[in-house]
Amino acid sequence: MLYFYKTILFNHLYVLFFTVNVTADKLQASLTADQTEIPAGGSVTLSCSVKSSSGWIYYWYRDASSEPLNKQDADFQTAGSIRVSKEGVYRCRGGRGDPVYYTEYSHSVNIYNIGEAVLTLQPNWTEIFRGERITVRCDIQGGDNEWTYEWRTTSSSKPSNEHEYRISSASASHSGNYSCRGRMKSSTHDTTNWSNSVKVTVHEPRSVLTVSPSWLSPGASVTLKCEVEHSSAGWRFFWYQAVPDGSGSYTGYVCEAGRGDPEFKTQKSQPKFVWSGVSDELIKCYSVLLRSLSA
Repeated sequence: MLYFYKTILFNHLYVLFFTVNVTADKLQASLTADQTEIPAGGSVTLSCSVKSSSGWIYYWYRDASSEPLNKQDADFQTAGSIRVSKEGVYRCRGGRGDPVYYTEYSHSVNIYNIGEAVLTLQPNWTEIFRGERITVRCDIQGGDNEWTYEWRTTSSSKPSNEHEYRISSASASHSGNYSCRGRMKSSTHDTTNWSNSVKVTVHEPRSVLTVSPSWLSPGASVTLKCEVEHSSAGWRFFWYQAVPDGSGSYTGYVCEAGRGDPEFKTQKSQPKFVWSGVSDELIKCYSVLLRSLSA
């Protein structure tokens, strides 16, 4: 811009011309986030500001879209603050005046969903028996990233960094508490919180048979009961005669239990004998009845 200045000095008029070049850098908005990881079921707060001035309206953008976010996309808090629960690359800018003067876009901030680690046991039996096959599984819910897995356990057998820990034949060394978390492959620092903890207890597989009463009177019935020590779900039971032909004045019985696919079976119970002063024919009749009830 051209300026001039005139003055009179010693009865002479002096005129001075000079040029001033005025340049101004366009303002740039500044974007900050209280954190870059969206916790499971939570959100992140983004703040936008323009230095040393007021009266700005702030506009928010996600990813490559040129359309500002609206109330369906974010929770607008104050003039320069929003809460977001969807991952993406965010930026902002300020605008004021009529016609609107816009600042430069802020730098971008990458917000991502870290996810939640959930540990499950398959089959879902925390009371496990020696020799059974089980899988401890770690899943990350709500995250779209690629993960490596970390395990925390009080057992003497340590899982690898895979999302499944397969135990083909459980033993006492597998007893303990298990939990896991995910670590993003793209970062050495970003991890989920530790998952829920699952306690696994490995027992010796024993079936226990009881008989009531153990002495039969003519015309009386007998009740056989088969149980698994440290009882848990999913069992079916198998019955056997220890004295198949029912000869003599007694008949012996044994049971075992099985569950799973492929089926795991407990050790057979100790035999129990039913004594009777009745005829062999009546004992054989009781044996047939018991076999039909267990079929």
